Amino acid sequence: MLVFNWLVNSFFTIKNIVMKKYVLSVILILSSFSCYSQSLNEIKGYRKTIEVGYCFNANGSNTKRFEFSTTHGYQFNNHFFLGAGAQIDVLTDTPYSYNKKFAVPVYMSTKWRILDSKWTPIIEGRIGYSFIGLEGHYITCSTGLQHDLKNGKAIFLSVGAEFQNYKYTFSGEKFEDLNNGPFVKLGLEF
Repeated sequence: MLVFNWLVNSFFTIKNIVMKKYVLSVILILSSFSCYSQSLNEIKGYRKTIEVGYCFNANGSNTKRFEFSTTHGYQFNNHFFLGAGAQIDVLTDTPYSYNKKFAVPVYMSTKWRILDSKWTPIIEGRIGYSFIGLEGHYITCSTGLQHDLKNGKAIFLSVGAEFQNYKYTFSGEKFEDLNNGPFVKLGLEF
């Protein structure tokens, strides 16, 4: 009986020590999150970005292009941005059938900042249509890394995939080409 009491008491003592460590660890982690979130400035209100980028040839039949874009919108909190913008695509190796060497998609954009920190991963999606130059649908999805600077500015680098549907006329006939490819962009947010 004495051995049984010793085993039961030992078990509950070990269990209490483990439980105390667990509870203490949870309290420390939660308190660090609250301190961490209080130390950052809230980003909210009108924001704009300018970006330069390059879209690569993915499969040998797509057109490479330089890209310049600007997006304007509202930052609802430190994480969520919703806006609209325009992009100028300058095609660098256009097929002879394209009667225009550029496209200007107009789009809606949403961006998600993953963390509340100076360095944060970002995810962005855009959907729109090019009304000028080569016409057609425009969709992108990207991920990247953003670094917050002073005075509410930030720089970011993103990589992603771009899907464009170009409509054009060649020798009196109408055609559509899917022009998809991976891209890399460098941007400034302010």
